[in-house]
Amino acid sequence: MARLLLPYEGLADEVYAEVLNDSLAAVADDSPGSRLETMLSEQQTAAFVDIDEGAQLAAMQAIENEVVFSSVLATVKAHLYNHPAVWKVINYEGPSYQHGGYLHRGAGDIDWLPRD
Repeated sequence: MARLLLPYEGLADEVYAEVLNDSLAAVADDSPGSRLETMLSEQQTAAFVDIDEGAQLAAMQAIENEVVFSSVLATVKAHLYNHPAVWKVINYEGPSYQHGGYLHRGAGDIDWLPRD
């Protein structure tokens, strides 16, 4: 599910699995993960993980306006973009607070803006 929602070439399946597991654990108090799994599987003759990609996309599109889907998607995004393996794939150097921020590390080195 995480790979279908936020596909990145070169990002290992293990990272997606870790992100999805962490995301579902983070929202476990309200159990949207189990509700989401039920909603996705109810539309199919097999479990969500056992159907082909096209059917998985159709199942997600059928419930994309549900609050539970939005909740899990937001949590997946947060966990994915906080994962160092993703940073390498998207060429993000990581947070800069430990280096004093971006201001004196090249973020202002542009020559196309007027100095006025």
